[in-house]
Amino acid sequence: MGCFVDPNDRDDKISKSVKKLCLDNKIPVFIYKDVNAKESENTIKKLSADIIVVIYYDQILKPNIINLPPLGCLNLHLALSQVHRGCYPTTWSLIRGDKYTGATLHYITPRIDGGPVVGQKKLKIDDEWTGKDLYYKLSDVGIDLFKKKFPILNKVKPYAIDISKSVYYKREFPSHEINLDKKTYNRIRALIFDPFPKPYIKIGKRKFEITELK
Repeated sequence: MGCFVDPNDRDDKISKSVKKLCLDNKIPVFIYKDVNAKESENTIKKLSADIIVVIYYDQILKPNIINLPPLGCLNLHLALSQVHRGCYPTTWSLIRGDKYTGATLHYITPRIDGGPVVGQKKLKIDDEWTGKDLYYKLSDVGIDLFKKKFPILNKVKPYAIDISKSVYYKREFPSHEINLDKKTYNRIRALIFDPFPKPYIKIGKRKFEITELK
């Protein structure tokens, strides 16, 4: 057993350090800038892992890693893959004005967030939730889904989903500058996520930060 930790691992208001959690529980920790590099691949081989589980990791696994564990690689994606694939799913769900989102537990293939699904769980989005609200609520949904499906993985038959109409978002966070239009409210609430930068409006040379919704 071992844990590959994001090089940007941190311990702050948003997330607790995964490295610290693992070391406190005597779980070996590995940090690679390129998880697909030969050194990382050799480490995984030495671990003789039966399965790889990916949760909020910021690197995309390539076939040389995907094909290593005999039971495959699982990913917990905090969105419905048939609707949204890629980065910052909770933020984009609010900006898009989605009424529902969810979590998807699926096997990893070269098609990002498009592999066979082990399970999904939907969540209705409240009109007053901010980006921070949705992040935490959907995290709970994802954890619950994982706890239910992982112990019975050998009994679950994965199924394919149609991702032809899904939207894929690259690792580029939306601008915090707000333009006044019909989607203003959704964009503002999506970007309210303390302690990250606040959404703002520019009027001439003046900048007005938005701190909360009323």
